[in-house]
Amino acid sequence: SNINFTKFNNYFQRRIKNEPISKIFNSKSFWKYDFFVNSDVLDPRPETELIIERIIELFPFKKKGLKILDMCTGSGCIAISLAKEYPNSDIYATDISLKAIEIAKVNARKLKCENKINFINCDLINQINKFDIVVCNPPYLSNLEYEKTSIEIQKYEPKIALVGSKNGYEFYYRLAEILPRI
Repeated sequence: SNINFTKFNNYFQRRIKNEPISKIFNSKSFWKYDFFVNSDVLDPRPETELIIERIIELFPFKKKGLKILDMCTGSGCIAISLAKEYPNSDIYATDISLKAIEIAKVNARKLKCENKINFINCDLINQINKFDIVVCNPPYLSNLEYEKTSIEIQKYEPKIALVGSKNGYEFYYRLAEILPRI
């Protein structure tokens, strides 16, 4: 078989510099799908799939038209996976990063559900509405915890998606304030 040695060497050099394989190939698996990722979005973590599993347990009737909000959507993996699981739902996905929203839109187009998701570039939520399901995988590390993460994370993952203020809890306080109203 033919091997493109130039391409192989390029990938190899990037990997030697600790670049994650997902960033080199711009692909990361999550739930049942492969998502486009780059340095503008956090790689979806396997444990985040537990969110999808739990929602399916709590809302087993998939044909029901639910109103779902995914804050801090990043690559869009949660919103898109839920759009695929709940085809009659109205889904809103927000992120403070416009670059992340653009990547999420790329993934929604790729997985043919762009017309099922409203992508909004804002900080958590742009207006108070009522939702059946609210999902959020916010930044959760303290500055100190972030300093202890691997070079792969520090160099190739967006810090804004990981660090939740000095103590890491900022977003949880903010969510506790918002959730009763939505």
